[in-house]
Amino acid sequence: MILKWGQHGIGHKPLIQKASRATRITIETISKKKAPAQAGVFFCFMLLILTNSFDATTDIIIYKLNKNIPIFRLNLDLIEKYKIYYSKKGWEICDSQNRKISSKNCKKAIWRKPFGQEIEISSTKKPKLKEYVKAEILYIFNSIIEELIRKKKFIFSYPNAEKKLPKIRQLELGCKIFNVPDYEFVFNQKPEKLINKGQICKSLSGHEIASNDVIYTTQINPKKINNQFPWFIQTHIKKQYDITVFFMYGKMWSLRHKSLNKGSVVDWRIKKKTQWSEISIPEQLRKKVKKYMNLCKIKYGRLDFCQDSKETIWFLEVNPNGQFAWMDIWLKNPGSLTKVVCKKIEEEYFS
Repeated sequence: MILKWGQHGIGHKPLIQKASRATRITIETISKKKAPAQAGVFFCFMLLILTNSFDATTDIIIYKLNKNIPIFRLNLDLIEKYKIYYSKKGWEICDSQNRKISSKNCKKAIWRKPFGQEIEISSTKKPKLKEYVKAEILYIFNSIIEELIRKKKFIFSYPNAEKKLPKIRQLELGCKIFNVPDYEFVFNQKPEKLINKGQICKSLSGHEIASNDVIYTTQINPKKINNQFPWFIQTHIKKQYDITVFFMYGKMWSLRHKSLNKGSVVDWRIKKKTQWSEISIPEQLRKKVKKYMNLCKIKYGRLDFCQDSKETIWFLEVNPNGQFAWMDIWLKNPGSLTKVVCKKIEEEYFS
């Protein structure tokens, strides 16, 4: 039997050209375990990807993944395009093409970025009622997540890993292993230690301060801050390089680039033409990363460091569900990282 499916999750907005060409897949071989077909619905064990319609990393995973793995992409920002059912017998989610995933046929799940975009609710224009609808949907969504966690369905990161390992805790654990810049959080008071001009501030939550506007890592004068606002302040490391390390089950890939040190904004993300290059991770740093990830009790994530003029490496943070696909184009063997990630997904699915 050949079964052709449409998009991996309706309403998907592909961000890369290859992914847009990969929105149809052909399934020739599906898991040998089958249940009796009911009402013309074909049963197969599926991989659930919990994400949003803008996540390019999900686009790439779907494009590169073994086509014998049936995928159900749930874009939480477009939740109105799905049907959700929950009863004593379990849960079921159906998309507009009548493809269904349920507690019975969900074999594995991947937590990508389901909360990366605002959830669209069009059934009402009343703000309070809109918030109620979102809250009820998220409540049942979290009930499904709880079951998937309990049944150990997730590959890589567990849901809300960022909340279970907040940035302050990351730094506390980092102090046991790495060089970590001094930091202070203040609200309704002035800093006590980091008072000299030229320190940096950054956002802990990443929350917008205006439409599509966030706080990047920026140099400030702590003496002139408005203490009625919350501030997370760190010692400004005059860095030569930004370094990022992707970690997956003990394996590592690393890139670095010449740091941006002009003006007040020192965040590499705002630089238009950032040139990264692959580097070999020093053995001492490799051992520290493994020790740190064991301490954090996570097997997957992307760690950010910086290196100063004395070649001292400073730990900045770890993202337990970090983006990795963008790194592929800078590797000496482009595409090799995604290939390894997909291989791991396939191993977990077919195990």
